[in-house]
Amino acid sequence: MRILLVEDAPDVSAAMKDLLSTRDHSAEVVITVDDAIAVLRTDSFDLIVLDLNLPGRSGRELLAYCKSNHVQTPIFVVSARADLEDRVGLLDSGADDYLVKPFDPLEFLARVGALLRRPKERAPSRTSLAFLTFDHDERRAFQHQSGEDIHLTPRERSVLAALMIKPGVGVRKEALTNLLYSLESDVQISAVEVYVSRLRGKLDRAQAAVQVRAIRGFGYRLEAVEIT
Repeated sequence: MRILLVEDAPDVSAAMKDLLSTRDHSAEVVITVDDAIAVLRTDSFDLIVLDLNLPGRSGRELLAYCKSNHVQTPIFVVSARADLEDRVGLLDSGADDYLVKPFDPLEFLARVGALLRRPKERAPSRTSLAFLTFDHDERRAFQHQSGEDIHLTPRERSVLAALMIKPGVGVRKEALTNLLYSLESDVQISAVEVYVSRLRGKLDRAQAAVQVRAIRGFGYRLEAVEIT
């Protein structure tokens, strides 16, 4: 499982990474709320472990960001604040669990495991961005102002489906390559660029007000744009 650690104390984040590695979890560390938001805009995680006392903005602001942007990733607050009212308020604000520092390593791992075992919410059958809607059950894309279907090949449709699971969140190029490989055994990583280019043209002609933006060194994400 992939875990985002939002923690500014190097000794604490290193200890957490070591503990998580004993359960075969990988962890990425950021030290500010702004860094965390930047990462969450382009990547997805199975769990966020969040400190509150961070440089610049408080960890509470990340809770507010996740709530307002419908981030479904569970958030585990690990902080030195032990006040009961504080803990209740954080749980009401969107935290899924709370542990007071200093913590017992086994309790930390047990709580992480419990959060990761929680059943995930079923993804919505339809997701939308600007004038584009994708029906994941029917595997159908359409311009929802006109209601007209956007006719795509199976591979173009698969690329769009991956990008529309969480519109605006980046998808790794390697993940798209693996997706295409499942449809066609002889696929090069450059094939992704071909299908993305074709998809861009069809979305543009449909006036969906959406573009596929390349993220250097990572992959692609969908962005809403103004129609001129």
